[in-house]
Amino acid sequence: MQISYFQPKDTYINQVMMCFYNEKYYIYYQCDDTRLPQDAGGSQGWNLAVTEDLEHYEVHQMVLKSVAEVGRRKTLRAGNVVIREERFYACYSVQAGTDAQIVTAVSEDGIHWTVAVQQLVLPPECDDKFEAMPSLFYEKETKKWLLTVSAEKKGPEVAYRGCILQYQSGDFTTWTEREMLWSPMRYEKIERPAFFTIGKWQYLLYSEHCDEGKIHYRKRQKGETGWSAPRRGCLDGRCLEMGGVFSENGRWCLYGILPIRKMNSELGDWSDCGGVLVHRIVQQENGDLSVLPIEEKETQLSGVSALTLENIQGNAELVFEKQIGTRYRVDFMMEFSELTYRFGVKIYENSAIDSGYAYQFVPGEQKAEFDRLPNMKWFIYLNKGMAQSVSLIPGKKYPVTVLVQDDISVLYVDGVAISARMKEKPGDELKFYVESGKLAVSEITLDREAVK
Repeated sequence: MQISYFQPKDTYINQVMMCFYNEKYYIYYQCDDTRLPQDAGGSQGWNLAVTEDLEHYEVHQMVLKSVAEVGRRKTLRAGNVVIREERFYACYSVQAGTDAQIVTAVSEDGIHWTVAVQQLVLPPECDDKFEAMPSLFYEKETKKWLLTVSAEKKGPEVAYRGCILQYQSGDFTTWTEREMLWSPMRYEKIERPAFFTIGKWQYLLYSEHCDEGKIHYRKRQKGETGWSAPRRGCLDGRCLEMGGVFSENGRWCLYGILPIRKMNSELGDWSDCGGVLVHRIVQQENGDLSVLPIEEKETQLSGVSALTLENIQGNAELVFEKQIGTRYRVDFMMEFSELTYRFGVKIYENSAIDSGYAYQFVPGEQKAEFDRLPNMKWFIYLNKGMAQSVSLIPGKKYPVTVLVQDDISVLYVDGVAISARMKEKPGDELKFYVESGKLAVSEITLDREAVK
């Protein structure tokens, strides 16, 4: 199993929280179909799926529930869960109308919880309300719990007042303000903020609906107060949203919602619900982060096959595998020549009508992108945000991994991922292509048994 994806039977997830304990993954999630009508104020609880292999799941319904208070229901929102000294610690928010409260909870088994409403005091420069979806982090150096929350700064009635605050506690009961973590004056609201540390570097993860729906991050070294933007501030594209991080035996993982299309159509807009997808995080020497599949490939690239495509004037393509199926992993090395315009790999391709999906690379724009081809007339398929900045240098070999599982695909290249949904599946071919240039593909390995 290579695509680490979970979706409950007969429903979709619209919020997810993950942690790892005793060689098991704990996936807390909220189902889209548990919402009450809007006039009832809404109601959501946390379900739990436990798995050792991210393939077989034990499901527990409603381990945390919203509660009724003064004739109205409180909406239980997202947060996160961390493990400390064989206990589960959680934080989340509950909301009734426009009022939100921060809640912490403790559990011995991850199923039965003791909750406490936290009376946090906002600093004077902020409005008197919290935004939803806080997160916890335990700082070993100071032996303090850190609670990261979103708020809005005071000011004129204009957008872009979203900010991130941090509170600390030594006993998980009394919380005091630690610092204003970030106030970029860039976003109306900031969602799913998460603070964590790897080595000498600290990181701030966040989501924002108006910025292509992506999960972003910033970095700083310990002792610094400001945050710097990495070379690439997103580790995946539009199809990974509203997520967080967790530690697995000292290794960090990134997770988020892989959304579905509205109207169950390739032409529909992206929904705010789907299933949870997980990547492995790798830290670079300069503090930047990259991602890989959560499971490493068992065998090294072995040079099973190689091919070269060249057409200086136009397009050249080659079907590598016919009737490839709907679940597989393909790894390869790619190298392109100077002045090559565009190249890539097509999946679910139908050569007879030249229709399918493509992960394509554009050296002139230094990017990799996912698209439905042909995407016409006038770009009928929504692909905004389905691209990543990639360093593309002629003559350099790049390792590439493409995972396909039914209607899901994930590309890993140059430390980033592009996750995607594919609804139509016009064909059953795997094809390589180049446009106006030369592409060499080598060390190709194909594993149809990788995704079960």
